Amino acid sequence: IAGTGAASNGDNTGVAPAADLLIGKVLNDNGYGYDSWIIAGMQWAAESGADIINMSLGDPSRTDGLDPLTLAVDTLSAQHDTLFVIAAGNNYGGLIGTPGTAASALTVGAVDKQDQLADFSSVGPLAGTGALKPDLTAPGVAINAARSQHSTGDGMYQSKDGTSMATPHVAGAAAILTQQHPNWTGQQLKTALTSSTQALSDTYSAYQVGTGRLDIAAAVNTTVRATG
Repeated sequence: IAGTGAASNGDNTGVAPAADLLIGKVLNDNGYGYDSWIIAGMQWAAESGADIINMSLGDPSRTDGLDPLTLAVDTLSAQHDTLFVIAAGNNYGGLIGTPGTAASALTVGAVDKQDQLADFSSVGPLAGTGALKPDLTAPGVAINAARSQHSTGDGMYQSKDGTSMATPHVAGAAAILTQQHPNWTGQQLKTALTSSTQALSDTYSAYQVGTGRLDIAAAVNTTVRATG
């Protein structure tokens, strides 16, 4: 989201390199954790004043939208005007799991750099309600990312796939919009981003790609918006 690109002479600058970050670790080093850990992190971030909360995580085993994670996203969004940007999941065309099932969340699927839907990207409609998700897509295939110095391998960067890589693109875009419109609510940010995407409807249904692929320049310049 906010990489300076210093380790690559600026080649790998983040989407919103001037964004201020609050960083919370809610999963263990193997990528697993309890709901209570995640909810505690969400609550901490929202109460600490985060405008946008990026959540590159999910549980594909729970899809009904009635679980504690989903309910927490909707509750905290309403209480704090925070926008939760959440990965749709990598269920290979299967259903979207929690917490991307939250109605208030901006749920992100993945496309490649040719705007082709990633084969791993989870799709809608939501189980139970039939609601429209994901809300939009962003690049999530072969994305250069900062490599944790605690991980295996060499170098400062690594290439990663997943809706977890698409989600930070959208969170960064939301940060740019927040800088432009500091008084907007989280739902206004969501509306602007979903209303300004590059349409992919000639190839895919809305249940696969939402309104289309993220277009930050269009989001900044658009004056016509519609709710999801």
